[in-house]
Amino acid sequence: MSWYRNDPNYVYAVVETERTGQEPENAPFMGIRGEDAEVGARLTEVTEGGPAAAAELATGDIVLQIDGQPVTSYQDLLAKVRRYEAGQTVKMQISRNREVSERSVTFTTRPQPAAGSGNANRG
Repeated sequence: MSWYRNDPNYVYAVVETERTGQEPENAPFMGIRGEDAEVGARLTEVTEGGPAAAAELATGDIVLQIDGQPVTSYQDLLAKVRRYEAGQTVKMQISRNREVSERSVTFTTRPQPAAGSGNANRG
C-alpha cells in the first residue's frame, strides 16, 4: 500500500487481478456435489475415481462431521474442506440409511476440467 504524495489522505493498493478468484495450486478436491440436509450435508453426486469415491462415500450419504467438527449445511462442508490442502486426510462421520459410520478421505488436487465442462459448486 502507498499514498498519494500530493495528498496523503488518498491511500491506494496495487492488486494482482490476474490471479483473483483462482484456487491455490494445493486446494483440496473431494469430488462431490451436494445439498443441505435436515442435519448436515447430503451428497447428490460422487465423482467416479475421486477421493470421496475412494473413501466409499456414496450418493445419498449425509456428512455429519469433518474431523470432529459438526457440518450444518453443504456450504459449511465446502468451507470446512477449503481449510485443508491436497494430500491431507480427514475423518468424516456420515449417515447412510440411518446408520452412522466414519470414513477417511484423502484430498487430491482438482483434475483439469475437460473442454466445455463446468465445476460450479463442486468440492
